Amino acid sequence: MDGLEQSCAKFAKALGKDERGEGMNVEQIRKANAMLEYLERMWRQEDGLPERPWFRNWYGANDPDSGYAAWGLPALRWAVEHNERVRQIQAVYEEVIDNMRESIEEAAEKIGG
Repeated sequence: MDGLEQSCAKFAKALGKDERGEGMNVEQIRKANAMLEYLERMWRQEDGLPERPWFRNWYGANDPDSGYAAWGLPALRWAVEHNERVRQIQAVYEEVIDNMRESIEEAAEKIGG
């Protein structure tokens, strides 16, 4: 996760914003928003969640029991609670996070020159 945090800091610096998010012009805001939308789509997994293939977002989903509570990293939580496929699901999360880090690094380089 440290690598992802460093990449985000590099991206923020390339945009020219300070710690409060100030100092961005309209074009920089558009670029940042486009990047955020792209990163959000990276959480989508075509196979969906274990036992709920219609939920394809692996970042967040509702609780499978009540349908009301939110589950962060729902596939990983399911794997741990059921003691099934933990390593396989963990590997998917690691790949997504690594891909996000690489995408953020590339965007920072393009923006920062």
